[in-house]
Amino acid sequence: MNKEIERKFAVKEVPPDLPNSIKAEFVQTYAVGLRFRSKEADGHVVSFVTYKGPTSESGMTRTEIERVCPNWIARLVHILSKKTVHKTRHYLPIYTRRLGFPILRCAELDIYHGANKGLMTVEVELGDEIEEINPPDWFGEELTGIKKYDNASLATNPYTTWN
Repeated sequence: MNKEIERKFAVKEVPPDLPNSIKAEFVQTYAVGLRFRSKEADGHVVSFVTYKGPTSESGMTRTEIERVCPNWIARLVHILSKKTVHKTRHYLPIYTRRLGFPILRCAELDIYHGANKGLMTVEVELGDEIEEINPPDWFGEELTGIKKYDNASLATNPYTTWN
């Protein structure tokens, strides 16, 4: 079974190297307990269907099963469902540590659009729960395990509606 282990943070400020980052546009729609995601980068679109299981007690780990699906299926779900998140994802290098050794990882900074405009988060996928992150200055409060920041929650309860 595939496991996703990640930590999520708010973003205090846009990092200085953001203009040089690789980026992609995402549309994520939630329907029938699945996530349908279309990712566009460099003029190419690829779509996925994903099942995400319940999170662990720490909020860091959960089962994730993801498969490529035809773009037309994802587009159809995006049209039919109102539970959609739009964001631009920037990929930035970051070092973590495991047992004292550095590991090069990718920080995924999401800048949300539409009903979630104004929200910026960053996620780092880890190899296991003991891998450590020394967050850079631009990382803000840790959001790992806080449900309202999950993309599925943002699709039904958008950031702009929060008090």
